[in-house]
Amino acid sequence: MQGKTTGIVRLFQSNKILRIGGTIMKGKKFLWSFLTVIMLLSMTVGAALAEDGDLFRKNISKTPDNETEKAAIYMMDFYVPAQASTGLVGPVDNYLLADETTSGYEARNYAKPLVTAWIDDLHPVEETKGGVTFGHFDAFIGISLDDGTSWKTTNLSRSSDLSSFTLKNGYAYPGDVHNVVHQVFNDNIFVAWVGKYCEGGTPLYSLKPVEEADYFADLEETYEKDAVYLYDLFGVGGAQSSVDYKDQGFPEVGEIPFSCVWTARGKLLAGDDPATTESEATYVMWTKPERLTSGKRDANLPAVDCAAGAGCILTWQEDPEGLRPGQGLGPGEGWSGAVANQQTDIWYSHISQAEFDLVFSAEDVIGAIPMSEYALLTDVTMPKPYVPMAAPVRLTDNAMCKGTSTEKSPSAPYCYIDFDTIDDIDHTNIQTLLDLEAPEADADFCADQVDWLNPGGTTLKLCVTEDNRLLNGRVAATRVRLNLKPYTLADGTKSAWVVMAAEESKALGEVLDEDGDPIDIGKDIWYYSFDPFKTGADEFMVNQGGLLNQPAVCKDEADEHCTTVGEFYDVQVDTRGFDYYLTEISRRFALTTNSVSAAVNSESGLSAMLIYKQGIINQGGPADIMLRRTLIPDEFDATVDNPYAFENMECAEWAYSDGLNPNYLQGVCLSPAINITGTTVIRCDAGNDNDTCADAFPMADDGSNPDGTAVPKVYEWRQCDGGTSIDGCEDDNDLDDQTWENPYDVAKGHRGFLDGDFVMMMYAWAPNWNSNTVGNDHYNLYTRRSFDGGATWTTTPSVLGGEGTEYLEYYYGTKIGEPVPVTWTYGAGEFEQGRNVSLLTGNKVTILDPRYSPTGGMKLYPTISTWFIDLYGLNTYGDTLPYDDDAVRDPSKFFMVYETGDNTTVAEGEATPLDLYYSRATVYGDVWEVMDYVTDKDDLVLDRWPWLENKSDILSGEAGMLANPGGTFMYSVWNQWEEEITHWVDEYGLEHEEELVFNSDIIFRRLMYLPDDTTLEVNLPPVASILATSQEVYGVTEDQIISLLATARDLDKMGDESLDPIQEYVWTINGVAVPVEFQEEFKDMGFDCFQDKQCNAPARVVSGHWDGYQFQQPGWSGQNNYNLGWYEFALQVKDNDDPAKWSKIVKVKKYIANSATDLPGFKIFLPLTTK
Repeated sequence: MQGKTTGIVRLFQSNKILRIGGTIMKGKKFLWSFLTVIMLLSMTVGAALAEDGDLFRKNISKTPDNETEKAAIYMMDFYVPAQASTGLVGPVDNYLLADETTSGYEARNYAKPLVTAWIDDLHPVEETKGGVTFGHFDAFIGISLDDGTSWKTTNLSRSSDLSSFTLKNGYAYPGDVHNVVHQVFNDNIFVAWVGKYCEGGTPLYSLKPVEEADYFADLEETYEKDAVYLYDLFGVGGAQSSVDYKDQGFPEVGEIPFSCVWTARGKLLAGDDPATTESEATYVMWTKPERLTSGKRDANLPAVDCAAGAGCILTWQEDPEGLRPGQGLGPGEGWSGAVANQQTDIWYSHISQAEFDLVFSAEDVIGAIPMSEYALLTDVTMPKPYVPMAAPVRLTDNAMCKGTSTEKSPSAPYCYIDFDTIDDIDHTNIQTLLDLEAPEADADFCADQVDWLNPGGTTLKLCVTEDNRLLNGRVAATRVRLNLKPYTLADGTKSAWVVMAAEESKALGEVLDEDGDPIDIGKDIWYYSFDPFKTGADEFMVNQGGLLNQPAVCKDEADEHCTTVGEFYDVQVDTRGFDYYLTEISRRFALTTNSVSAAVNSESGLSAMLIYKQGIINQGGPADIMLRRTLIPDEFDATVDNPYAFENMECAEWAYSDGLNPNYLQGVCLSPAINITGTTVIRCDAGNDNDTCADAFPMADDGSNPDGTAVPKVYEWRQCDGGTSIDGCEDDNDLDDQTWENPYDVAKGHRGFLDGDFVMMMYAWAPNWNSNTVGNDHYNLYTRRSFDGGATWTTTPSVLGGEGTEYLEYYYGTKIGEPVPVTWTYGAGEFEQGRNVSLLTGNKVTILDPRYSPTGGMKLYPTISTWFIDLYGLNTYGDTLPYDDDAVRDPSKFFMVYETGDNTTVAEGEATPLDLYYSRATVYGDVWEVMDYVTDKDDLVLDRWPWLENKSDILSGEAGMLANPGGTFMYSVWNQWEEEITHWVDEYGLEHEEELVFNSDIIFRRLMYLPDDTTLEVNLPPVASILATSQEVYGVTEDQIISLLATARDLDKMGDESLDPIQEYVWTINGVAVPVEFQEEFKDMGFDCFQDKQCNAPARVVSGHWDGYQFQQPGWSGQNNYNLGWYEFALQVKDNDDPAKWSKIVKVKKYIANSATDLPGFKIFLPLTTK
């Protein structure tokens, strides 16, 4: 990079104010003031002072002996009568403020249905070996109809004690579920899971057209289902198979059966649940689970979404050789499905809303009824879906199609079908297609055949599609992320666009250089967008997609394929003579989308932001987060045109847009993506500018270090906007950086949301990738925002209420982890660097998995509707609906949660999950709500996010969250557990480390905030907390001082606003306050716990005996030696109201010993809170 230089200890000022170490300097050069701030190790006693409500937390699963995983939560966008899980109908009256007495909201007779999903091991005899779970998990759903107060749970899969596969050793493998996903739309719930049980469930592929002729005829005639929807054209059916990992070097794992895909449908019905004795107002009816696949291939990683008015889509990946172990070199790479065997395809199925709740009235009786009618029948059991999920279709084109199908080497019928004539096929003649062994005339996917020499030296005759793709089965697709966005056709009917992408391997190094090494390895991101509900010629299948990542740009002339630095690598030619580009390693797609109407009504025309991770080194290497924008074109017709189409991707320069290159049928974009994490190095071990530091990077693209040179450390950085508005930047713009321009940093956890022209992006980032891999650097959580659809990245403009903002960043001093605090100040609407919102310091703790929710949840509900209670006559209580805080969505607020991890475990694998922290952003992210924490050294009080969960012996992760439209309630679920590490030796003499999980459950928490314009005028008592370090034991011989800090909040606005809302602080020790006549003497001894926020208590004073005064404790009074043991410090505060109110007393205990080493006194968790 050119022009990226600055002095090693100098920062250049422009129009920004920069605060370093608390000193404001502007308009001149200055030297760094290096301050040492150690890692936060803090403990809060009392309520966290961020939300207004009292701590509201519920255990949903209540199965502590069973391991619980995969927590997620969604909210329906309408009201139902509030009802307990027992079926008792009654108001929700537990909206207490933090004083635990006063109601922040009146009792509510109506609630928004909340729906959670998770998996639970019902037979906890599980072993975890090599990363593969051997368990007896089932898929569960929890429903709350009383705002999270109670939860009714249902085991949907019920397969954990069943078996469909017997291993070679005779063991009947349990029907273990290893993933579950769900979504809601209107009053419907759609659930999908993958598990090892592959019997039952009436899969569509198993039905015989001749034997079920009447049923198929009804589906064809009444519901207009075509042959693609109804029949197994893609080779779904077959026997369940398995993989033996002993053959792959994992004898301790052994044989594992393949998994199948299952679904279930739920419907929220009005009326009494016939399965209970209570008189309910509403209940959820579930269909019998429906199986989609056979286990012929190994199904994994389901993804679902639903669109109101249209229906639902489900995708998954299927590996013909079974789950690959992976290398475990990056987050989630080992045993996760991130890497796969060749011919792994993405598959999909769908169901329309109109047919979602249609069921058989009785077994095998032709004709459907809705579930609401089924509920009126006598002897009601779980109904069977009438219109099945669509037969699975290969979405991607990774499978091999041979010119001729044989019994030993079969190809599925789709390879040979002319889909232009598919409308001529029904149950009477479908067998002609199922029996195909060679292509029909004009077959779509076998229009021609060529001889192809495979890597094993065998010549195969393979199919070439009508658009000239060779289906040679050399790649694998994995890890789909998707959205389903509804739109309205010209005739008023509803449909939806799928927006999705997957990682795809690069032909497993099919093209080699002169030394026999692959020219290009790793993954690309391929993008797809289509309407899954279209049929006939518009039906989507076996598609190549569009390449998102830019072709690689040369960084080093020493590379034989690089002719000119800064230009693309030399164009390569494949074995068929077609051009293709080399690319960097791209993976971990994420996305965020606008609704069609939001995109149409926006100034920018932004319809989607496509997000992925990219870097020059394979798994686990340094990487940046890249963004691609799709923009609505001119003359866009929302009733016909796809706003998310690949050709709508913003791109200044396209290649091969004529559709004649089979490697890029939709063209390839040569323009760079937005590098949202692009960063300029200001100072590193090698020098004081980015170019010098980048040139010193010793790693090769394969991750090796040929010269064995130490990797320089980065200590200071900037994000530049192409000008000098950021101190230390010159004229380069980091937003279009190539990943290798700063090869040291690494990013992950990329997510965000769109709201018209507003873009919120979040990611975890660390400046030193190499150090980070062994726990010697750490991730922090960053946010960036755009208010013009991603064209620029700024603070909140003044037109949206922005007044500028100020926040802290930690750079490094003379070593990584030695933080140097720098405060940046920005005006309204100014370019803004990524904002560090977690502010972790030291290297003991890192960021794992951040989550977020805009107001209105992930679908941005604009309001909460009364349609359900109006339709069924349930709006009878007289509440004014919607409630004020649900009536109108507040787009200026959103929420985030981040998960911390134990960074000391990174060198041997992934960081162990620790705790969860949350905050609410206001003013579109200019302001974050924080609380005080205190460090364990120097008594520094710092603003940090409050905890969602952080008990010292509890590990927490996999948080899901959402918020109501007004941003006054945030709902979150997570998995929490405790664990012990044990070691065992297998039959081969190999030693293994095993995690024993216990006290594991899915936990729910509801956070409550008063409205911004609250008129609550009740004289409320204040609430108080004690902030303390995590040190528990204090030594007399070391003359250690117990330092505590009071933090308090007045919950009302009744007092004199010109005065401090908290007027008095009272500290006691073991219930005793130091009398006034002794206070000066105690101050002379260094003791000061009187009527200030700070309490400093030397251990020798607290436990000693001076001048006849001693803290009284039974059995100790009158002794003249040190009295060692536990001491209880208590705090009470008084507000400035008239009349004044006192808070409840909060307490914390500290142990005084002869020496601080007498008992363990430190923990690594950050922050460590007792609750």
